[in-house]
Amino acid sequence: MTSIYYQANRNYPLTQSEQEKINQILKECEENYPFPERGETLCQYSYDLAEPTCIFSGAVKLPYPCDDSDDMNDEIVEMQTEALFFFIEWLTSLRRVIPDAIWEASLEDVEFIWDEENGYRLMTNEEYEDYC
Repeated sequence: MTSIYYQANRNYPLTQSEQEKINQILKECEENYPFPERGETLCQYSYDLAEPTCIFSGAVKLPYPCDDSDDMNDEIVEMQTEALFFFIEWLTSLRRVIPDAIWEASLEDVEFIWDEENGYRLMTNEEYEDYC
């Protein structure tokens, strides 16, 4: 299964206002997710006192076959692609709530690119070749 991972780090915790905005974004993301029967939506992991600078983190799996007999097919790939772009949009919204944090967001081990004006995006082929 393919997952998106994300976390925000800074030297002080989330404010109440930030947490309220995050809660609203996560709720709207869940309400608008086009494939609720085939996966999960963005979430927020519990704050870990052992990692005090990690103020926000989570992961989400892209839609997957319902059972072992449901192979990866064009329909699943299309759902994964749609879900990927759906989640990129919502991750952008989350990052904008905590702009002063140091963010990491990736599809498995491939980092998303941050553009201040447009938000997160995937690497171009050229960027990916340089990345590897």
